[in-house]
Order: sequence, then structure tokens, then C-alpha cells
Amino acid sequence: MDKKYITAVAAFIFLICSLTEATNARANEVLKNSHTVSYDSSVNSEENYILTDEEIRLAALVTAAEAEGECEEGKRLVIDVILNRMDSEHFPDSVSEVIFQQNQFPFMTNGRAAKCTAENYICNLVKEELKCRTNYDVIFFQAGGYSYYGYPLMKVGNHYFSSYDKTW
Repeated sequence: MDKKYITAVAAFIFLICSLTEATNARANEVLKNSHTVSYDSSVNSEENYILTDEEIRLAALVTAAEAEGECEEGKRLVIDVILNRMDSEHFPDSVSEVIFQQNQFPFMTNGRAAKCTAENYICNLVKEELKCRTNYDVIFFQAGGYSYYGYPLMKVGNHYFSSYDKTW
């Protein structure tokens, strides 16, 4: 192989690793600075989840920030947006990368999340959605109206949810 090609590939891999480390560092900083209640990880401790306790708390924190005042179904759908994006080929595949992707989940980057709490109630909703999602199609949501992205699915509370592709 060409030495320039190998150098370019190595530089690209280094860049990706650096971005992932920076995203994870940002997630840890937000979790540390948020008003997180003590999280009882012993609840359902016999269960194995595909997410770590920190990732569950981060998903709960973004749900608290984005869906405060919304009904339980609305909170579950916000959680599903995160999980569905992780499963989608069009989005990153980790909780922190999905949440801190540029121009996504603005409450996580504008200081709002630092005033929110990842309550046990919402952490348990995340765990329940990991077992059986309310909706496998929601990828986008926005308050006040449907976003320019995706295909409109439903309105729950003040949020409008859309899919990536037509689901009908």
C-alpha cells in the first residue's frame, strides 16, 4: 500500500477516536454538573441492559431537559428518539454521540440540562424502553410543530414526532 494512504487512514482513525473521547468527556461533564439525584442502580440490578448506568442516566437527563412537563408517553417517545437514532445507520451509535451531535438536543448544550435532574423515575423509563420500545419509528421531535426533517407521525403533548422514512 501507498505510504500516504496509510498515513491518511491512520490520521482519520485518530480523528474519530479523538472526537469520541471528546464527546464522552462532554457527556461526563454534563452528568457531573447536573443536579442528578442519587441513582439507585440496584433497581432491577439482575437485568442486563445494552447501556451502562451512566448512559441510562444521560438519556434520562436529556429526557428531563427536553420533555419536562410532558406526559409519560411523551417522555418515552423522547427516549425512543435517542434509542432509534442509535439503531439508525444515519446517526451515531452511542448515547453521548447521539445527544451531543451538532444541532441536536439543544437543552443539553445551552445550560438547561445543568438545572435538570435524572430522576429514578425517568431512569426506569429508559430501562423499560430498552426492553420494549413504545415506538421504533420516531427519529425527530420538536416542540410547537413538525420539523422540516422526516415524515410527520404524531403529536403528543407539546411535541411533534416524525420518522426518518415514510412508515405507511
